[in-house]
Amino acid sequence: MIREVTYQGLVNVVEAARSSGFNGRIVLPSVVGVDRSSLMIRILDKIKSGLQRNLIERERYLRASGLAYTIVRAPILTYTPARKANFRITRATHNLTVGSKLSRGDLARVMILASQQAVATGKTFELFVAKGAAPSDKQLLEELEQIPPDSVARNLL
Repeated sequence: MIREVTYQGLVNVVEAARSSGFNGRIVLPSVVGVDRSSLMIRILDKIKSGLQRNLIERERYLRASGLAYTIVRAPILTYTPARKANFRITRATHNLTVGSKLSRGDLARVMILASQQAVATGKTFELFVAKGAAPSDKQLLEELEQIPPDSVARNLL
């Protein structure tokens, strides 16, 4: 059942996009540190058997699909109000930790921002929570511009 949602759901979206002639970009939410071992990833994978493998495979599938994409890796999500926490757009280099939490609204905000920016095409990035004031859209866009495209995605640009 986990694979049906986490992997097959994306396959279905990609195939529907291809068959309809979709020429936009797919923005995929994922999990910080999904491609690295950490205590939190091991715990999540134990609770939802195969979760890490499914998340890694769906990112790979989307990158190899030939469709334009953006992958946004988020930490643990909460229902707290958006625009309250400080976070940054960074390269995908962090491990998932217990203390790193972001509101679903802030994830949605970044996904919408990324969907409107051509510079986000072919990139995988993480949302890293830090202390301080919430970032402006301008700050987030400046950070997004600094993220290099995935090596497999260079052909999409």
